[in-house]
Amino acid sequence: TLLSIVALWGVFNLFTKPVATPTKADLSITEKDVIRGKKDAPVTLVEYSDLQCPACAAYAPIVKQLVEKYDGKLKLVYRHFPLDQHKHAKKAAYAAEAAHKQGKFFEYQDVLFEKQSEWQDLADKDIDAQFRSYASTLKLDLKAFDADRKDSAIMKKVDADQASGIAAGVNSTPTFFLNGYKLSNPRNLEEFEKLIAKELPKQEASPSAQ
Repeated sequence: TLLSIVALWGVFNLFTKPVATPTKADLSITEKDVIRGKKDAPVTLVEYSDLQCPACAAYAPIVKQLVEKYDGKLKLVYRHFPLDQHKHAKKAAYAAEAAHKQGKFFEYQDVLFEKQSEWQDLADKDIDAQFRSYASTLKLDLKAFDADRKDSAIMKKVDADQASGIAAGVNSTPTFFLNGYKLSNPRNLEEFEKLIAKELPKQEASPSAQ
């Protein structure tokens, strides 16, 4: 019958539909980017993250282990993507960037993730003092820290990070890109390692292919 023919055509079309080729995002690395690992590493993992995001906090130790394991072969590029529902995420990003100016971005990030439950629900009037106390534990210059986190250049940098993420199709955190290709978030260290193991031979054979 005609109905059967239409149904069969639908099934055939479903199984013969071409698979979309993954699109490589334009994530050009600049001198303003926060980088962990060697800058000339052949494999680049870009992470869009929100410092008030519990999932980002859970992924942080995994990402740190990856950079340590693939020393010289993998670099992490950290970019801010503060979500609207996290009321202190932008201020946290500004504070981390202020710490970055004193060479302690990732140390400050670690503190924010470890203490996330301590600061995420604070009143607006209390959050600045809390972020300042974390800076104090890292022995940062507090006068410079206070000035830098209110610096319009840092605010613009955070906004630029987020804009680049939106342009690349980021809509949640964390979102990872491996040499420009968006990942369906690996669930653990081993899944990341498998992806990196596939990517390394390509880059080592053709370093300019990044």
